[in-house]
Amino acid sequence: MVKCNKSKQEPASLAKEKLKGKNGSCRCDDVVKQLICDFNNKCYICEMKGVSDPEVEHLHPHHNGKLLDLKFDWNNLFLSCTHCNTIKNQAKYENHIIDCCQDDPEIHLRSVYENGNVYVYPKDDNEESKLTAELIYEVFNRETPALRNIASKYRLDALRTEMNNFFKELSLYQKNPQNALACFKIA
Repeated sequence: MVKCNKSKQEPASLAKEKLKGKNGSCRCDDVVKQLICDFNNKCYICEMKGVSDPEVEHLHPHHNGKLLDLKFDWNNLFLSCTHCNTIKNQAKYENHIIDCCQDDPEIHLRSVYENGNVYVYPKDDNEESKLTAELIYEVFNRETPALRNIASKYRLDALRTEMNNFFKELSLYQKNPQNALACFKIA
């Protein structure tokens, strides 16, 4: 999880849909498109790019529309994948996850990739830090039920690939910094 700069202007459909009450939808085209743009087409929890199963996720639950203000609050809407949203949908995480649009998670969390596993540790005693670390750990390492195990393994494999690519590029840069800098200037 990294800091995200979400657009301040909420999509127009949210106000219209809120007037419909519980029957209104926060999944309108303009909302989804803006979330995809704001979150760089990445799930805000696992950071997988090109989310194939995107969901409009509520940082703070609206309890099936009982809390309309939360259901349609632009600041409460995030882009997530089904896997992460399903894992986050546990009572222990309710209202206890870092808001990456308001606060920089990297100030509160330390992530380590070691021996093929992702470990996330809180850097402070804040309840949100502890539970966000636990959530991210679960996203990458959960083994039950079987389908979640497959989804977790997929995310771990994608992370391995991304890290290998990063270290490959870093190695090329370290061997010839001038050439690498020239490439960045051209791009």
